[in-house]
Amino acid sequence: MSQNQQKGHERRTFPRVKYRAYAELATSNERWPAHVIDLSFHGALIAIIQKHHIDNGEEIQLTVETAQGEEPLRMVGHVAHQNAHMLGIECRANGIDQQQRLRQLVRQSPSIDYMNRSVQTMMDEHKEHS
Repeated sequence: MSQNQQKGHERRTFPRVKYRAYAELATSNERWPAHVIDLSFHGALIAIIQKHHIDNGEEIQLTVETAQGEEPLRMVGHVAHQNAHMLGIECRANGIDQQQRLRQLVRQSPSIDYMNRSVQTMMDEHKEHS
């Protein structure tokens, strides 16, 4: 394991869970349909299939569809990293009510062992669920 991977793992203090959902990623200039791959209280891994020009560090708003009839979950943050069409987003739910909803979603979903999971594995899993 590389030193960067170890540091990234050590920094993560909130569990990531598998959470498949449709979403919309928006910057100040554009919007793209997205697919949520996994979610945590402070971030998400998403896939954007369409061509995009999003830079690491760019401010974003992520709107995640939840159960039918419920208001979407809104998160704000920035792009932390990218690999092909996968984007790692550092973000927080927008407001106390949104944070409570996010906490419930994370608690209801199974945790993932990311130490033993490669980017290729995540991309393969995404293809299976698309």
